[in-house]
Amino acid sequence: MYGLFQFLFKQGSKRLFNEHLTTPSLFEMLNKFFPEIESIPHADTIARLLKRINPTKIEYIHVDLIRGLINNKKFKKLLIYKCLPVSIDGTQKAVRDGQLQEDGWLLRTVTTKEGKEFQQYVYVLEANITFANGLNIPLLTEYCYLDADLIKDDVAKQDCELGGFERIKDKLKKHFSKLKIILMLDNLYACDNVIKHLKNNNWEFMIKLPSKLKSVHEPLKECQCNSQSIPGQLYYRERAQSFYWKNNIKYKGNIIHAVACTDKWREVSNTTGKFITKRSEHTWISSQPLSIDNVHTLCNLAARKRAFIEDSFNTEKNRGYHYQHVFSYDWNAMKGFHYLMRLAHAINAISEFTKKLKKHIRELGVSNTLFRIFEAIKHPWLSDEWLKKELRKKPQLRFQFE
Repeated sequence: MYGLFQFLFKQGSKRLFNEHLTTPSLFEMLNKFFPEIESIPHADTIARLLKRINPTKIEYIHVDLIRGLINNKKFKKLLIYKCLPVSIDGTQKAVRDGQLQEDGWLLRTVTTKEGKEFQQYVYVLEANITFANGLNIPLLTEYCYLDADLIKDDVAKQDCELGGFERIKDKLKKHFSKLKIILMLDNLYACDNVIKHLKNNNWEFMIKLPSKLKSVHEPLKECQCNSQSIPGQLYYRERAQSFYWKNNIKYKGNIIHAVACTDKWREVSNTTGKFITKRSEHTWISSQPLSIDNVHTLCNLAARKRAFIEDSFNTEKNRGYHYQHVFSYDWNAMKGFHYLMRLAHAINAISEFTKKLKKHIRELGVSNTLFRIFEAIKHPWLSDEWLKKELRKKPQLRFQFE
């Protein structure tokens, strides 16, 4: 619980944890909310505990939290054609020079002024629920890892992002076996094996179309002359849009559908100071046949929202969650801290869209609101009478998604 508090209140190190979360007044306040808390642990005690326990049990708690909200239909209005939109992407968590920590860490060689040197790094696949309204909820994590038997084998292949995708896909199927899902993926996953697995799971998908897939690009380009805008919606986010698509393309034994969206907008030139017209094109492959009735939903409200998971990485790395700080070099404890961080981020992300907090966030901002909550818990400002009155109320979770 205290490990979770560390990330809920964005304490960036174990030293800050010991400084800010072990005060007598904070313990007294938390004990009123959670009577089962009997003492305050040292940050190193949490690290030692995480070395011994199974860290995936923390992720099970995380999944149960999200699954409970889904089962209670809290997100019903945000689904895409009754499907839960999930984005999956990979990112580097940590890197260190040399071969100092063998267990689990991936290994690569880099060229420096002194020549080629070893470098160890941690690469992680993340799955987030990415709703069109901006609600971005961390969901699952899968580590790419190096088996101890492969450390001295220069020929053997290390784990990769596609290998991690196979495992995170299985976890997603295990935890949400009856749920309809639409996956948003980047162009790395536009391969026949991934598409085949997604179809076998009866999942919908929108995958970024890579330029190297000529067998898909060529028939799509033939339809460019049929480009059209959505009736009554010439602009989306201040950009003029037009779409063209090609359905029922055969790709290595799979039937897929391809769509392209062309954006045009005007902006001021940095050099001349005059208005110039700029243009960009985005292409995807889809499990759903395209039509003028669904291109907006599938492209703008689903596929483009994959960018939210990249913003989530930026939030976790640069906005207080300290994603790239391992907190422990023990592989098991490092995963435990990571799962606690992701759970805390999910709780904070969901809280931002509750009716109680939304009005304060609009006025103060997310970080300032969180700081004030922490200060209210840290200091004895809340009276016992007020706390007893609030704790007698039945908790309610009401969202404001507008």
